[in-house]
Amino acid sequence: MIGIKDWSKIQNRYLEYWQMENHDFPLYRLTGVKKLGVSPEEPPASLETIWMDTEYIIRRARRAMENTIYAGVAYPALTADLGPDIFGAVLGDDIVFSRGTSWAKHVHQGKDLSEVHLAFDENNPWWQKIQQMLRDYVADSKGDYLVGLADWHGTLDALVSLWGPEDVALAVYDCPDEVKRLTGELASIFQTVLTKQHEVVRPYQEGTTHWMGLWHPGLWYNTSCDFNILVSPDMFEEFVVPPLKQDLAFLDASIYHLDGPGAFRHLKRLLEFPDLHGIQLVYGAGAPPAVHWLPELKQIQAAGKGIHLNCTVSELDTLLAELKPEGLYLDIGPDEGFGRPFNQEEVDAIVRKIEKKR
Repeated sequence: MIGIKDWSKIQNRYLEYWQMENHDFPLYRLTGVKKLGVSPEEPPASLETIWMDTEYIIRRARRAMENTIYAGVAYPALTADLGPDIFGAVLGDDIVFSRGTSWAKHVHQGKDLSEVHLAFDENNPWWQKIQQMLRDYVADSKGDYLVGLADWHGTLDALVSLWGPEDVALAVYDCPDEVKRLTGELASIFQTVLTKQHEVVRPYQEGTTHWMGLWHPGLWYNTSCDFNILVSPDMFEEFVVPPLKQDLAFLDASIYHLDGPGAFRHLKRLLEFPDLHGIQLVYGAGAPPAVHWLPELKQIQAAGKGIHLNCTVSELDTLLAELKPEGLYLDIGPDEGFGRPFNQEEVDAIVRKIEKKR
């Protein structure tokens, strides 16, 4: 594997993490660059090439991987990526691309929810494309890197892709039974697309990964509902919990992607699910940094759950002193305004700090 001396050791660390048995120090993802100024291939003018040309994507990814320093439990990976609205796209949406992201056209916007029944169609061109991307990547990988599943935002988030946020916000009041019917259909389709994606990668690699950056030996995926920032605890119970229970029963492991301080009102309820491994606490741009959320992080640990947390290097001393290592995963980046990625010397110093090596 590119840049990895002992993949089995990293795998064992992940197994400890999922079992909450990493007693020595937290799992951490840390990367740097070998040579500054060595950038991936310059993007061509065509957005279609940037997003859709798998040969170009593979060349660019391999060049970046070869120049990357991997430390902790970091590993090289290439994720099949057409943006966060791919679920809506395989159900009839179209996707609009920019250089940094993509978004949906809301194919059902303004349409009565009762007029629509959602069904998975393997002939959908976006489904055909995302599956072909996976096949191209696993055929190329040959053990050099892991291949990650696409970014599937299900349930209410998929409804937002199809109808738009305003329509869905009104629908939970105006036609709640139709919302529940559709989220039930989406929960079933979510299981179908993940199973079919897993079938593509399973012959080529053990376990699964995706955009969140963790590895699990089985079929793991994050559970989420970004729309939950707009709903009360009662509505969370009514609309988010039923499909979440279905997802958790289906997956081998899951971490809930809790995005934004406004969504933290649902933390207590999420911690009650026995088959949810942990929480990715996303405080977001413009919010206080990771160390500000120590009360919430300690609440997660007190419930016996794991944590996935992005933090900066200057926060490490506080986080290491205040939080238990068991089930703690730190995705470490430079301090704001640092201006460049870590070099080898900086990576080594951070490793010593975490692992207490002298």
